[in-house]
Amino acid sequence: MKRWAFVYQNDLNEVSANLKQCLWTTQALAQQVDLTWLTAPFDPQKHQNVLARLGISSPPPQVSVGPELGHNGLLSEFTSRWAWSKAALSWLQAQNTEVVYTRDFGFLVFLAVQKILGKRWSFQVIYEPHKVYHRASDKVPRWVEGKALQVVDVFAPITEGIWTDLEHDFRIKKPHHIVPDGVNLPPETPYPKSDEFQMIYTGSFQSWKGLDTVLNALKGWKNKEGWKLTVCGGKPEEIALYEAQMKEAGLNDRVRFAGFLDEEALRADVARAHLALLPNNRERISARYTSPLKLFEYLGSGLPILASDLPSIREVLSEDHAWFFQPEDEGDFLKQVEFAWKDASRRKALSKGNRLYAQKFTWTERAKRIASIVPDLR
Repeated sequence: MKRWAFVYQNDLNEVSANLKQCLWTTQALAQQVDLTWLTAPFDPQKHQNVLARLGISSPPPQVSVGPELGHNGLLSEFTSRWAWSKAALSWLQAQNTEVVYTRDFGFLVFLAVQKILGKRWSFQVIYEPHKVYHRASDKVPRWVEGKALQVVDVFAPITEGIWTDLEHDFRIKKPHHIVPDGVNLPPETPYPKSDEFQMIYTGSFQSWKGLDTVLNALKGWKNKEGWKLTVCGGKPEEIALYEAQMKEAGLNDRVRFAGFLDEEALRADVARAHLALLPNNRERISARYTSPLKLFEYLGSGLPILASDLPSIREVLSEDHAWFFQPEDEGDFLKQVEFAWKDASRRKALSKGNRLYAQKFTWTERAKRIASIVPDLR
């Protein structure tokens, strides 16, 4: 069995969607291959708290090298990334690592410079891109991204949209496999039968996630009774701002902000919901690049979904799984909410179908697809 390393300099001390994805990826992949997770330094107690909140009992072997990621400006970030990548490369070579699986673009940049300097390594690189950097960030010029991608042996983008843009922009001829994000299937629960129509949104409050579309639409909805919305996620200061807006709109008894919940509490809120919301905006990262964890969590929980009609979402969902509305269109959002509210029989059918459909997207199935990439390596 080849020796693999998951290489990523991220923060293991605080819960984030980024860290959740990495933890569940590595936990599942370690069941398929001989894997070590090469990390930045972390506080063991804080990390244990993170694992407990996410319900993860058996992470893969983790080895920390180099410095933590710097956050005091671009120079701090660059120097810490460089020092960490140097330490990571040294470890990988000393351990005779054969396959590197990474979503760390900074590490690819470091390898590209080493290649220019005439240095070589024996491992092969599988890269899991979550965006096309020169399109999504002003920090990365196109030529830098092109050089970095030349060190990759096989690509494993999370959406077809990412691969289409990479292939177009850089004329890449390397093998690729689309690997959307995944889900841990929770215990099956009966679909809700309460009279009050419950909606749920989970995730961050970043602008492109579309929560503003939802809340602004609800402010103008003539129907003020018979429904509730639970919003899970967000920072305390963001929650305080939105709570004030809902109070001013007279909706503070309709919209509840639950904050960030551990997995058990989140499952309890999800189990009460009739409809899950995925209201992403039209920004490129949203329309083409995202593979939302909450999408798969909604499916796994057997929830009917109301989603923005975007290419990235359509890669996974169809009318067999969801109602769709035009992104950022508050009127169309409310129109589709009312359709979903009134059509209890379709909601029940979608609930059953989505739970079955989610079995294709478990973290275990995803890890098997990643492990199957090995034959594409030279």
